[in-house]
Amino acid sequence: MEKLRVPTKFNKTGWRHLRIPLDDKQVCAPANRRYRESYKAIMDEFKRNMHKPWQAYVERMAEILASYVGRKSASEEDTYRIVKFLAEGRLAESRGRPELGDIPNISQEEQEAWANYIEEYGKVCGKWKEDLERASYEHGVEKRALWREITDHIHFQYHPEDKKPNR
Repeated sequence: MEKLRVPTKFNKTGWRHLRIPLDDKQVCAPANRRYRESYKAIMDEFKRNMHKPWQAYVERMAEILASYVGRKSASEEDTYRIVKFLAEGRLAESRGRPELGDIPNISQEEQEAWANYIEEYGKVCGKWKEDLERASYEHGVEKRALWREITDHIHFQYHPEDKKPNR
């Protein structure tokens, strides 16, 4: 199998040795490797950060409920409902919507905590999507540059007159 030696700016040696016929897998290998690395880093960061808004919501709700239960004005029925809600662990299950909204003095704070959770989670997801789009765009740019580098080299081998003179 014939090999092609191509000058490149995509590695430290300055040369690439490619088998002929050229295929996308071997030509774009450096770009694909960098994309896999950046994709893994983006996903790791997303997995680290995706639970932070929920944790902040749980902590805020714990403060709200503890302060409400600790008040002397809290009715026994409301206190019982809150304690039962927490004992059943339904805060973790209620990710769809707040469930204690009909208890006076809690509904507004609960809605604010929930809105803050939705906003923060949206920011985390937005950053994740932006990072993936940027990595994908850079991957495409690098793939095109790799192909351009090879096709230019081949072209100038057969048409040296097209090469721009060095100034």
